[in-house]
Amino acid sequence: MISNGAVYSNAESCDQLRVIARGLQAVAVPTQVMTVDSDFEYSQSRFVMVNPLNHDRFVHLAEELIAYSISLRQLRLKRS
Repeated sequence: MISNGAVYSNAESCDQLRVIARGLQAVAVPTQVMTVDSDFEYSQSRFVMVNPLNHDRFVHLAEELIAYSISLRQLRLKRS
């Protein structure tokens, strides 16, 4: 789950997104990334992430999604 807000709060925003995802019969991976406006700078007509901690969290989230996708693909292949 990924959420952005004006200030850091708690994980409630990601928790609410997780409930919505379940209601839509989607799967949400465990990793959560929460950002605030100060985590980004506007440079050369685009926003650039400047908080290195969030970069590491996004990398972990991407790796988790890839691992989930590979596992799901293997299950689908077994059914065929």
